[in-house]
Amino acid sequence: HEDGSAVYATDAHTEAPIPFVKAPEKVNHVRFRRPFLERRTEELRASTEAIAEAASAAAAEDQGASAVSRILAAADSAKMLLVGHSFGATSMVRYLADAETASRYCGAVLLDVWPEALPQTDLQKELLVPFAQLVSEFWSIEYREDCRKIATCSGGRCHMVVGVRGSKHQWISEVNYFMPPWLLRRVGMAGPG
Repeated sequence: HEDGSAVYATDAHTEAPIPFVKAPEKVNHVRFRRPFLERRTEELRASTEAIAEAASAAAAEDQGASAVSRILAAADSAKMLLVGHSFGATSMVRYLADAETASRYCGAVLLDVWPEALPQTDLQKELLVPFAQLVSEFWSIEYREDCRKIATCSGGRCHMVVGVRGSKHQWISEVNYFMPPWLLRRVGMAGPG
């Protein structure tokens, strides 16, 4: 992510490292994360548009195309399913409340939405695609009401909310590469499962 919210990122054009922007202590997450959230929703839009364009181009290519091109050619880019984790899922909550945007997708899976970065008005917006929420045990305790709000404000479009017992939220998706699983569990970076 080129907004400084990732532990490690590089600029897509120059490949220069982008430094991590640490939140100050006692921060108002909604105010501090607003520019990050705006950037993420723009990245989401640009990424999905690029996939749709690549799929259209791949459909016109010949049989000697790469494996990725063949997959894209077989896909229906008008029926993409979005999956987001943590701040990525938070971005999707904002992104999928827009009617024009939502019409491009067949659904979404939200993994541990981080509601602290969303204003209450966004938490109460209706998501306009069918979706499911998968929530770690920690998140289901810490953010139960906000997860419920996202589900109930969207009418019948939320098809399920599932909590996974024994699981913890991972804000760094590569944490499993840092150390062995038994040590991750011992230091509290992974659940018992």
